[in-house]
Amino acid sequence: MYLLAPSTLVCLFALFLVGVVAPGRKQVDRCFNSEGLIDTMDIRALAKDFYAAPHQSYKLRPWSYQKFDHGSMRVCVQNKYWTHATHITSDAMGDALMAIYRCCDPLDELCGGGYHQARGTTGIFLDVETKHNGEDCEGHMGFLGSQVGE
Repeated sequence: MYLLAPSTLVCLFALFLVGVVAPGRKQVDRCFNSEGLIDTMDIRALAKDFYAAPHQSYKLRPWSYQKFDHGSMRVCVQNKYWTHATHITSDAMGDALMAIYRCCDPLDELCGGGYHQARGTTGIFLDVETKHNGEDCEGHMGFLGSQVGE
């Protein structure tokens, strides 16, 4: 049996924390099972709309969000960085929506929504989340930033 010195354990724990909580770290997509269900065709339709405008991008100031509504769905894109502004391209939005769509049950027309991290044009990660259009973007996951354009 091998025993590690306490200083080695502290270093390994610090590396683990950096990998787990470091800002901008790529996270796994997550699917939700919320009460407010969205039509999966709304996810696909909005992704198609984003793909149809490949040169469009949307600005996100530091600590802000953009929201997009389509049918039964609301998409919230959040920049949780205090000092970095960025843009998200239409292609990145379409890719994020399709990643969330793949989370949904292919045999069910309704989905609880999902979460994906997309990369902004400056390289930072942005949180993209789908939810029912009756739900707000503000305050979710501790986010209290302002909407772009306010």
